[in-house]
Amino acid sequence: MDTTHAAYESIKVGTLLQTAGGFVIADTLSATPGSRDGRVKPAPFWYDTDGGRHFPNPTDGTLVIGLPGFRVREYGQVPGRMGHVLLNAVPGSPPQGLCPASRNAALTVWSSGKALTGVSCSVCRRMAGLVCAVRR
Repeated sequence: MDTTHAAYESIKVGTLLQTAGGFVIADTLSATPGSRDGRVKPAPFWYDTDGGRHFPNPTDGTLVIGLPGFRVREYGQVPGRMGHVLLNAVPGSPPQGLCPASRNAALTVWSSGKALTGVSCSVCRRMAGLVCAVRR
């Protein structure tokens, strides 16, 4: 996975935000309220799916985000089993998972803005650099 600085306004729900331990999934854009005496100005921030806050760099208004080589708006699931990170689609080929166990599995594709929150395969999460402080 590569990283880059992205303009704060261009980040969307489901974008991978860099943390010290890896990447988390952007969940909600919010703003901190200013103080009543005007000393603290409101500042926008992104909540991630673990409830962490990500504030833009005050000098250039950017955040470090991940540019993955896999799908972030979809995940694959073996019916009745765990969810896997999907590699980018190849026309005419069935969906392929990121981890070796899911490469040739019959995966159903599920889509959402925060699709990577449905990835429960620990090998896929580790390979993608996803971190989650929330116990499942």
